Amino acid sequence: VGLFLLYPINEFVNYFQYYMNTGFNSVWQFLQGRIAGIFRFTYPGKIIFYSSVGAISGSIIAVGFRYFLLKIEQISILQKEIDDNIEILISKGESSVLEFKSSFRWDLVKGGVNKALEKVIIKTISGFLNSQGGTLLIGVDDEGEILGLDNDYKTMKRRDRDGYEQMIIGSISSNIGANHCKDVQVLFHEVNGSDVCRIVVAPSAKPVYVDSGNNTKFYLRTGGGTRELNVHEAIDYVSSKWDNK
Repeated sequence: VGLFLLYPINEFVNYFQYYMNTGFNSVWQFLQGRIAGIFRFTYPGKIIFYSSVGAISGSIIAVGFRYFLLKIEQISILQKEIDDNIEILISKGESSVLEFKSSFRWDLVKGGVNKALEKVIIKTISGFLNSQGGTLLIGVDDEGEILGLDNDYKTMKRRDRDGYEQMIIGSISSNIGANHCKDVQVLFHEVNGSDVCRIVVAPSAKPVYVDSGNNTKFYLRTGGGTRELNVHEAIDYVSSKWDNK
């Protein structure tokens, strides 16, 4: 880019500014001589300068193109997940890319609000973000039975789908970071007269950490569950997945 595009363009302009009436038969003769000078290292200052500019430009283009491809991949993953029929999806059962949760904050055993359940949801979402992405269904128990969101709705000021989505996005923003909300799509389906929340998560372009009081935790989706990695495991995983890209 630097030597064989930017440098010739610059010399093309220089020809008409300074060399047109100095004995060269044509601009092409002039450019051939200048380009040949690259291989003979006739103009070391210019060669080093344009090589550097080309290297920087090429790196910027490569990073931008990689980011573009990653976004295309994320969109494809989200679209594929969204296109799946919800009942067929539930029938597949839990897997490395599919998780069921009974509720976001309503404890079915205690019969009241349990904020610890919210942390479990965040843990699962961060695990998906750090791996290959996936889908989280809220309002479905481990056996695939539809429980709905009515109990969760009762705990909210705005007791509808919009309020539920705002609650989820707010929790992601607070615990993981607002910049990761773009990787999460919140959808709703009515199944057998009950609402089910479908959270489609794309893989993150960078490591995702969860704030937990004075600690920061790193989760990874493995098999049919989400596991917390210790410091050494997290460093090795981050290095292998992101640092070499």
